[in-house]
Amino acid sequence: MKAFTISRMTVVSMSAYVLALAFIHSSASASVPTTKEEHVAAAEEYEAKAAEQDAVAAEHFEMMKQYRARAHRYPKQVREKRLAAMRKHCNAIIRDARRLAADYRAMAKWHRTMAADLDDQPTPEEN
Repeated sequence: MKAFTISRMTVVSMSAYVLALAFIHSSASASVPTTKEEHVAAAEEYEAKAAEQDAVAAEHFEMMKQYRARAHRYPKQVREKRLAAMRKHCNAIIRDARRLAADYRAMAKWHRTMAADLDDQPTPEEN
């Protein structure tokens, strides 16, 4: 029971730390794109982040395959339990990485649409 409490407290502390860092980072560098160029740059950033998540998903898919291929090395009495734990871990990361990549791609598409919309608007001199 004590190990569970320590483990849970560690997870809570780490989560709080990550959220604090994210808040500091986002409040320090958050800027809203207002020009076509800024929207295109934002779209490119989101596409790069999507590619990173694709790599994370591929890495964990490969890791899962490698563990399965080496399953014979584990003692029979714990083999399935260890493989199940690894499958659960990898599948969760693969699912989350793919979902995040899709969200990043959707934001990239949105920024490209915003950039195109700015092309269609007349400049103040044209009014």
